[in-house]
Amino acid sequence: MNDSTTNVGQGTAWLTRKEAAVYLKLGESTLAKLFVSGDGPPAIKIGRSVRYCSEDLNAWMAAKRRKSSSDTGATKEQKPERWPAGNSQRTPEFPQLASSRTKSTTI
Repeated sequence: MNDSTTNVGQGTAWLTRKEAAVYLKLGESTLAKLFVSGDGPPAIKIGRSVRYCSEDLNAWMAAKRRKSSSDTGATKEQKPERWPAGNSQRTPEFPQLASSRTKSTTI
């Protein structure tokens, strides 16, 4: 087989990292970093080779779809409340930091 894309089972295409990067229109190093961080599309690793299923690439891209740049993709129930109401110092999620900021230290 001359083509590095291998068809397995029901027409599933397995692409190399380079082919997957071209398919997604991403840099190969970007895709590698996403793989290391766990934020990229699912992949399999065999030895030093990494392969991506074309169906997984499509599903990963569909999951990244947003309506605006401020859309995180999380539903209202999933979004954490970063700035609790009534917190005048706007300290996120760490109330112990708010008290340490208001205390003055005397030398």
